[in-house]
Amino acid sequence: MSSGRSDQTNGYNVAMEPDIDDLVRLHQLVRHRRAFTVLEFGIGNSTLVIADALAKNADDFAASDAEVELLPADAFRVFSVDASEAWLATAVARIPNGLQAPGVAAHSEVHTGTFNGQLCHFYDRVPNVVPDFIYLDGPD
Repeated sequence: MSSGRSDQTNGYNVAMEPDIDDLVRLHQLVRHRRAFTVLEFGIGNSTLVIADALAKNADDFAASDAEVELLPADAFRVFSVDASEAWLATAVARIPNGLQAPGVAAHSEVHTGTFNGQLCHFYDRVPNVVPDFIYLDGPD
């Protein structure tokens, strides 16, 4: 799945085309599950799609008669983590004024290690939120 971010291939910055079907599915998932808070690993076009879906969820919530005693402090925000500072700045700058900016667009060093005998990546810095939807994105 590709959100449209760029990737380093042979030392060159190569733009990846967004996967429209994947982005539509992502929007539908956030809307259908009525997500409040999203944690995303890998910022890009997916961030715009998630922000739009959350804005629509916020509108639906405001128009409903639902009585909620405790609404999350970070309701209707997407928190994005990425290993590239340059890509973070580019992606955040592309968010239109009409959409709420990500709650956090955090840079994090990533290192490789093992967990339960499986090779994996670890982010050193992750926002301190309790998401009800987590999206793992990035180049294949």
